[in-house]
Amino acid sequence: MNVLASWRPGVSKLSILIAALAAGAFLVGLTPIADGDIFWHLAAGREMVRRHAWLRVDPFTVSAGGRPWVDVHWLFQLAAYGVYSAAGLGGVVIVKAAAVAAGALILAWAVARSGGRSALALLAPALLGALFVARHYLLARPVVVTLVMLALYFAVLEAARAEAARVQGARAVRRRWLWALPVLQIIWTNCQGLSALGPALVGAYAAGALASRLAAGRRWPFEPESVSGARPLALALAGCVLASFVTPYGAAAVALPARLLARLSPSGSNLFGVQVAENVAPFALRGAGPRFTPALQEPAVPK
Repeated sequence: MNVLASWRPGVSKLSILIAALAAGAFLVGLTPIADGDIFWHLAAGREMVRRHAWLRVDPFTVSAGGRPWVDVHWLFQLAAYGVYSAAGLGGVVIVKAAAVAAGALILAWAVARSGGRSALALLAPALLGALFVARHYLLARPVVVTLVMLALYFAVLEAARAEAARVQGARAVRRRWLWALPVLQIIWTNCQGLSALGPALVGAYAAGALASRLAAGRRWPFEPESVSGARPLALALAGCVLASFVTPYGAAAVALPARLLARLSPSGSNLFGVQVAENVAPFALRGAGPRFTPALQEPAVPK
């Protein structure tokens, strides 16, 4: 259970590596508020606190005021408003940076558990580099919750797989770890629509376990797993799918991401996919920038 037990000769170097990863991830996430969406989330949290109820109609938009609203971010909004009320926007930024660092450490723990010290040594600089490149996307948005949840799911799934490979009674061990996933799924579902990635990741592990069983005796890139390994994963997958419906909005919250994805189709009649710049497909932006004709260019200055 103790990953560090096998690293005693190099504990000091390992501690420095982990501390550097945590500090680096925190500093990368420590960026000022540069996105207006957080104010909408804070306003939604404020309204829920004031009304003592979930928001089911849009109270903000002038052109859509009163229309039904499936607020899949309500839990994030309440948490963000709580932090803002206690510590202001600076507190929101610090909590966001801490969440980025926590996600990096959880992922590092999962990789170290499966691959050991050498795998962690490779992961730490690569992960910090990736976070630095993507720092403009590490905003105070619900997507930060998704980053942490993906790391938690990966850690739980890897811990269950690794422990089942070592301990007899693998089925019981797997269930002990995997039953945490539906609980995490409930939290994730009420924070962001990308929570569908949770069941997708569990499903990928279940498919790998089943494929490993079917490929017994043939070359397979993963560790061979017994059929008892696939069954708990399938049960965890079912639990995560059912947990996705545990929201104040029920099935409407589960269907919302698919509805929004359909609005991004780059067709001429789709206003969301044509008139909203962030939804326009990259290949469609090729000729959308300003152009300068020779008549508009400055005349050449004679030498």
